[in-house]
Amino acid sequence: MIKVDPIQKILKCVLASGKLKDERPLSVIFIAPVESGKTSIINRYCLKAKNVFYTTDATAYGIIRDTNQLRDFSSGSFTHIVIPDLLTCLGRKQDTVKTFIGFMNALVEEGVVSLNTYATHVQGNVTAKAGLITAIPPDPFRDKRHNWGRTGFLSRALPVSYDYKVSTQNEIFSHIEKQSHLEEKLMKLKLPEKSKIIELDEKRAREVEPFAKNLAAAHSVYQKVYGFRYQRQLQTLAKAIAILAGKEEVDRESIRELEVLAEYINFDLNKI
Repeated sequence: MIKVDPIQKILKCVLASGKLKDERPLSVIFIAPVESGKTSIINRYCLKAKNVFYTTDATAYGIIRDTNQLRDFSSGSFTHIVIPDLLTCLGRKQDTVKTFIGFMNALVEEGVVSLNTYATHVQGNVTAKAGLITAIPPDPFRDKRHNWGRTGFLSRALPVSYDYKVSTQNEIFSHIEKQSHLEEKLMKLKLPEKSKIIELDEKRAREVEPFAKNLAAAHSVYQKVYGFRYQRQLQTLAKAIAILAGKEEVDRESIRELEVLAEYINFDLNKI
């Protein structure tokens, strides 16, 4: 993994957000070109994570079936759904894709899912919180056929985009030629056993606001939003930064780290 520390840190924070008491787990969509290591980064931290439901070809029905009618999320055993390549979901029949997006909207945002809407043999509602971790290349992401704005799905996930400078590409070639990539291992993220409350005072929360408004302005290409969801999500991200550092509150250092990560929390494909 060459120069992707900020991207990996964002992923670690998203996973850690599942341990924040009274907060929804964060969702993230990684947007980067083919061969940029999106799947490798996701796999590195998610394949050994106990708190994720990992699937390569998800449908609403399949997720409900394989997580004990979502009880694994209700109990807190799982906090995130990991779909390393979102194209596998978007490539299905239109009705199936529409059902999947509606299901994820309900699970990620409201946290209440009507099971009989997605699995006809199961009745009742389930209260469950879950975040989504997924990835997609830029061109399919920009494809207007996916109707990101109309579904409202996009504003429920932090967009993380990046690309490689020529100098970084050369470093990666050298890394592969030395076969150093064979030494890369899966990582197990150390998280608190129990959920914790991380304090965030109003002053620190206001320091997050410019980043939320910038995201909302960029999102207007797909759909007009005010940025309220992004404000909540970025405040949760700041708390996740703090919990990973073993802190009890979001301090100035946590906000400074968020400022660094924000370089890639956008749709701009900034170079690494």
